Amino acid sequence: MRWATKMKSGDYASAIKGVRYFRRKELAPVATVWEYQVTDEFDAASARSVFVELPDGLELCCFDLTERSEEAYVFIRRVRDRLMVRRGGHGWMSEPMEEPVERAVQLLLASPLVKSPDQRFESFRVTKEK
Repeated sequence: MRWATKMKSGDYASAIKGVRYFRRKELAPVATVWEYQVTDEFDAASARSVFVELPDGLELCCFDLTERSEEAYVFIRRVRDRLMVRRGGHGWMSEPMEEPVERAVQLLLASPLVKSPDQRFESFRVTKEK
């Protein structure tokens, strides 16, 4: 499997089919956040590229539908050649667990703003802590 090693920036996803750059936020002095929207061209191969090309140390966040009782998110961070997944909501966060890229793809594709994009909101975001 090819893992990203060259690009260190969260803007890497704008080159992936079906991904459109939405906006960048500076949360000084904590983090930089790149927000993306998906288009009709976004598919499972695109989602796989999002994770295969995710730079080391960066984290993707999207809505998580597995926690139906409240608004929740899934956080997927690249740690060298592994993907570490956490889930969280208001006042809680799970412990990180290593997951294969196929599971990360499933989680992203299940996110409501990926399944049914809304041009007013980001479909997912990529964060780089400072």
